[in-house]
Parts: sequence; structure tokens; C-alpha cells
Amino acid sequence: MNKFNTPQLPNLKSLRRESSYRRVSGILAIESELIGRLRQNSIRLNSPTEADFPWLSPELTDNIIDFLSSDTLSLKRTSLVCRLWLPRSRFHLFSSVRLELIKLRRINKFTQLIQSPHCTINIGTLIISARVLPLEWTSDYPDVAASVYSILAVPGPCRALSDVESLVLDHFDTTKTHLSIGFGIEAFSQTFTNVRSVTFKRVRFQNSAHMMYCAQSIPSATKWTCCKVTFVDGDDTTDRYGVDSIMQRNPLHIVVLDDVPDCVYEWFFLHENDEKTMCMDTLSATLVADDRLPFLRGMLLSQIGSRLTVLEISFLDHYIPRQSSDFAPSSRNLPDFSRLTQLRSLRFCDISIDIVPGVYRKAIPRLLSQIRSPSLEEVYFECTTFALPHRPAGGKKYLANRSWIHNFLDWDLLAVVLARNPFGNLRKLCFVCPLYYGARFTRLACRKLEECQCRGVISIIESGV
Repeated sequence: MNKFNTPQLPNLKSLRRESSYRRVSGILAIESELIGRLRQNSIRLNSPTEADFPWLSPELTDNIIDFLSSDTLSLKRTSLVCRLWLPRSRFHLFSSVRLELIKLRRINKFTQLIQSPHCTINIGTLIISARVLPLEWTSDYPDVAASVYSILAVPGPCRALSDVESLVLDHFDTTKTHLSIGFGIEAFSQTFTNVRSVTFKRVRFQNSAHMMYCAQSIPSATKWTCCKVTFVDGDDTTDRYGVDSIMQRNPLHIVVLDDVPDCVYEWFFLHENDEKTMCMDTLSATLVADDRLPFLRGMLLSQIGSRLTVLEISFLDHYIPRQSSDFAPSSRNLPDFSRLTQLRSLRFCDISIDIVPGVYRKAIPRLLSQIRSPSLEEVYFECTTFALPHRPAGGKKYLANRSWIHNFLDWDLLAVVLARNPFGNLRKLCFVCPLYYGARFTRLACRKLEECQCRGVISIIESGV
């Protein structure tokens, strides 16, 4: 038999094993490098064709997420973790997502992603931001609001967004876009069925009633936050949106209002007693200089004020005009607190002694005289010398004269109020004063209030400021 001298053929089994090892090792190396760059926040997930991905093959770039903002700070805030597997396979998106709705390409890409069967999206916090747009929406961006509506209104994406627990809407104008009454009630309630927290940040509303109505747009939400909003019509308290009925039936637990113009409170906590009634537990109010107390005086107290148990009023001095020396909160611009029949704790905070002497002398005792709660247990008076951003000239000199102890409250009127309103359960009447003034404060309080029944529960606390 003839023997042919042929070159030695390679071992196909070992070659197949070696090539498979090299291919998988290369993919794992690419994945490891991508995750490392993501952790260092050095990659901008804008477009797979950018120079950020020169080391990726074209077939792998198809799975790069490209609807996120190019801002690296967004990556830090949203903690994106992206895992790449084999080419053209599904990818997984974990943690929270920040979605910028400025470029329609990204909006359309996002719509495709959440409808695609080749991806699994698990979003905890969805941030829809239009921060690049001006607050006044113009004709230059006619399709942005419509695109937002198209994302949320399509029944298909509801499954992908069903796990969203926190929704943040940033820089929207509800008076000019689809993000208004109908859009909020219909699209939000149908799309985000598991949302527990909703935040409106830098959103423009028609008025305060409109804002409260939009707060109820997602029935499943138990916390609603409104930050740095603006009103078109000012603070209109007309109940054109049916706020009274909504406040009665919505299971809202916590509402946070931060830097909202013309609002007299910063936050109030609500919890649901049963399916039909609500109970307000805590209200932190901000008393302002002029007549801007519609919420506290009107809507809130008329609905749930009778169940209020803790009231904290902060006298923020930056609302008080420093040029005016005749301002004093009177009964004309103070709300009616006679409904607070279940009040247990009353706190007067940030009573400044740096501005016009005696500005709160009669207002605070008069306010206290309206309380008709037999269950009132504690009353706090907290005065401060550092409430103003810039201390007025002569502030230290005025403080050194020690006359503020006599002038920041009308002690005689306070004694009359305490005598006429026997708070039977009062256990603490506390005065918080600046450091080193505790002894003088104690002598004055004991002397002025010696005839009151509550003199045995008076306490003085020195603050460190």
C-alpha cells in the first residue's frame, strides 16, 4: 500500500476548544473593561458610533444603551450597571435610569427598547427630564411633549415600566404640554401602577389648586414631592379642580413641598385611616410677612385641620421686609386655629431677635389664644439670632442690650392667654433661647408667668447658636 507523506494535520478537537476559549475570553475581557469604565464614570453612553468605543466590534455595539444623558454626573446619580453577553444577545439594565427627553432620537430609542423582547429592563427610579428646554415652551420643540405621551400611553411598555417605584418629572410646563390634567390622570395611572413616590421638580402649574390636583394623578403613590415650582396665576384657592373631594379619597401618605412660592408650609404628613377618610398628623408651616396663607387658612384646615395633632410654625425672616418697621402679624392675616381641637404639640420656631424688636410680640400670644384643644401637651417657643442670611447692622449691639428678652414676646399678654385657656394636659412650656441667656430668661419667665397654672412645667433650653 502506498504511503503518502502528508503534512501533519492539526487536532481539530483541540483547535475547536482553543478557538472557543479565545473567543469567550475576548468577550469576557471586553465585558470586564466596559464595566470598569462604567464604574469610573468615564464613558458617555450616547451613541455606539462615538469615539468612546473604539475597542468594541460593530456587532457588540448594537447592544449598547444609547438613551441616557451624556452627562457623566447622570451616571453617578443613576448607578447604571450594564452587562454585555454574546453578540446580538439580550442585555440587562439594572438600577435606576435617567431619561433625558430632549432629543427625539433618544425618545424613539427608549420606546423601541421597552417594547423589544430581547431586553430585560428593571427600573427602580425613572427620571424624565426636560431641563435643557426653557420653562416657556416654544415652537422649536413641538414634539417633545407628544413623544412623552406616546411612550406612556402605549399599552405595550406598561409591562416594562410596571416595576418603577419612583418617578421624577423635571422642568415641565403643565400649562402648555400634554403633561396636564388629562395626561396625568390617564397615562400615569395606567402606566405606573406600582409607583410609590412621585416628584415634580421645577414644574410650572396654573395655580396651587392645579398643583394639588396633579399630586393625585397616580393613585398608587403614597409620597408626592414638589420642589421649586412656579405658578402662572399666583396662589388661586378656587376649587375648580375638585381638590376637596380628591383630598378625601386619595390614599396619600406623605407630601413634601420644598421652595414652593406663596405656600405657608414646607411639608405635611398624611396617613389613611380607612378607605374614605384621611388624617393629617403633622404640619410644618411657614408664616410669612404678608397675606399669603390660603392653604393653611382655607383648604387644609377646612378638610383635615380638626384632626391635626402636631403644628410647627417657622417664622422665616427672609420673607419679612426689613425696610418696614410696622409689620406685625395680626389676626387679619393669621389663619383660624380654633379648629385644631386635637392638637397635642405646638411649636413656634425661628422667632428672630435680629430684626425689628417686638415684631412677634402680640401675634404669637394671639395665635396661642385660638387653640381650643384640651389635649395640648407641649408648647415650644424657639428664638434665634442667626435666622437672617445677613445680620443687620447693630444686631450684636442690640443683643448685648439684653432687651430682646423682654421684647420678643408680650409676656403680659402671654400670661393672660395662659390664664384664660387652662390647658389641663400641658406638660411642657419650653423656651429655647441663645447660649448664655438661660439664667436671665428663667428669671423673666418665672416672674411674668408666676400666676399661671402652668408655671410648674416651664423649662428653659439654651441653644448653641
